[in-house]
Amino acid sequence: MQVPSLSYGLCICLLTLGLPASIHGLDAPTKPNIVLIVADDLGWKDVGYHGSEIRTPHIDRLGASGSKLEQHYVAVDDRIAKSSAITRHRSVLADFPHTALPSGTNDEALIRVRV
Repeated sequence: MQVPSLSYGLCICLLTLGLPASIHGLDAPTKPNIVLIVADDLGWKDVGYHGSEIRTPHIDRLGASGSKLEQHYVAVDDRIAKSSAITRHRSVLADFPHTALPSGTNDEALIRVRV
């Protein structure tokens, strides 16, 4: 059976164009999976991996297999955290003047940084 030259050429062309794209996809870095857990009134020892009596196997597994960011600056009023999460702006920029900041933080750094 004889293959028409146009179909044969088209197949070769598509394979040649698709090959670099498939090879490039193998080398591309994967995006990180980020899980942000926001909880109201969650204490330090309220999760299993901090020594709680409460069983939290799924959170423990996430903590064991990933990075834990355990130093945060929070305000007593939870409206500030909600405002920052919804607007994606630092709480100081959201008209909450009584928010505690790390020492050495200046206004220029706050304007450049987004949550």
